[in-house]
Amino acid sequence: MRTENDRSPWSEQDRGPTSGFVVRSLWSIGSSLSTRLLLVGWFVVTSSLVGFGACRGADVTVDPKGICPFDWRAYPYQPAGSDILFPRDEGAHYTSDPAVTMEWWYTIFHVQSLSGRRFSIMTTFFMPQIDMSFRPFNLIDVDNAVRFDGGEWGELEAGQGSLDLVYVSDVASEAQSFFRNELDSQGHPIPFHYRQESFYVDPKDSSRTQSLQFRMEAVKEPFLVGGDGYVAIGDSGDSYYYSLTDLRVQGRLEINGQVFEVEGQGWMDHQWGPFMLSPLSFSMNHYEWIAVHLDNGQQYMVSSLFDRDNHLHLEEGFGSVGWVDADCSQGHTVDYRIDRLAYWKFEAKNYFFTSKWRVQVPETGLDVVIEPAIADQTVEFLGAYFYEGRANVSGTVQGVPVTGLAFTEMTHHFEAPQVLVTSPADGSVVQGATTASWQVTNPDDGLPLTFTVTLDQGGDSKVVCDHVQGTSCSVDFSSYRGSVGVTVTASSVDETIQSRAQVEVSVGS
Repeated sequence: MRTENDRSPWSEQDRGPTSGFVVRSLWSIGSSLSTRLLLVGWFVVTSSLVGFGACRGADVTVDPKGICPFDWRAYPYQPAGSDILFPRDEGAHYTSDPAVTMEWWYTIFHVQSLSGRRFSIMTTFFMPQIDMSFRPFNLIDVDNAVRFDGGEWGELEAGQGSLDLVYVSDVASEAQSFFRNELDSQGHPIPFHYRQESFYVDPKDSSRTQSLQFRMEAVKEPFLVGGDGYVAIGDSGDSYYYSLTDLRVQGRLEINGQVFEVEGQGWMDHQWGPFMLSPLSFSMNHYEWIAVHLDNGQQYMVSSLFDRDNHLHLEEGFGSVGWVDADCSQGHTVDYRIDRLAYWKFEAKNYFFTSKWRVQVPETGLDVVIEPAIADQTVEFLGAYFYEGRANVSGTVQGVPVTGLAFTEMTHHFEAPQVLVTSPADGSVVQGATTASWQVTNPDDGLPLTFTVTLDQGGDSKVVCDHVQGTSCSVDFSSYRGSVGVTVTASSVDETIQSRAQVEVSVGS
């Protein structure tokens, strides 16, 4: 086994228990102000001992780009105006609440090795469906433009009252994966400190392995999606939803026997409730979702939900843009604009995903372009595919240049447009100037189209209407006689997606 550095923060002594634990709040030890101040100081010391340098005093946590209040770094913590309570709601809900039809814990990481090698990673723990749990574990070796897929099925044991997940693969030789609160020496959860170990062994090739062993600390308080952490999910139900948008991460990453000591930044989503989203066709809504880390200390969550007719709605419940500023203040809006600038064809299924976005948010002055770092970052799920992957960000905030990294998740895909020429009718007789018109029978709000009309006769083709944005244009047949083909071509903005429809007409005298 090769390693870039033999130093490791992972001793057997500090691994902690491998299954559930009883949650006990240090905050309940004493109610006096002096006791609580001592506890706050204890949290600061503990944070420095476990290897994270974000805490600098008894009353603040310092983000490199701003100063965040410290009062949220004690359990129990309940954000104002929200029903979500930490650490209780970091744990599982589906095990005791039959109304919860979907729950997941989603983590992404952008990390770098000691020698500067860059990786992006996604792991997700899903509540079981029919007693089986799907666990994606996808790893992108950015500098070599290689993607490793560690998605598999197994069993998830999920504790209640705090974060305590254990995933057991169907592959017998694979170690158990877990995601849980970091514990102090007394077995108490340290607020917003976490451990995750995820493993994958290819069932067809045992030399093909990947794993991570990460410690992480939330630098900023939880972001409450929608303002209070409870949102409608289009036509698919309702969900409790919070995110930890700025995790400081360090640990060990292994790929096919090569080990890297890494550190970087992460993001965690926890979502649960009476809703159902899936890349499968029966889902009421498909979506595009982007988590953005900017170099100015801001994070943004960008989401768009498509209804069953592929329409987008700029209204609550069908996506929004949320943000956490460098000073830890939060906001969200449905007043934003997304322009899809390019598409990528997934040849295996003959459909397309967005591969470039421009996102503008007037309230914050955000104006950035987001583009995937690697073209094919698809994930297979029961024969369907969705998209998960690293993207690069560049643009401005309030006119000031910014760069950053993003992770994109897309269950929505685009099909080639089906164009129907409605006039002139196939086989009809025309003369002089007339109006050509058409319609798209499978419109998609995420796929704006332009249309080009050509007249074809005897091998010669002439463009008579070029990149029209509407569904009609005037065509002059005065210089033609006999049979003429009228072709309408629909094109995406980058012309990656194109389709044509043609009718034959007879030009009379």
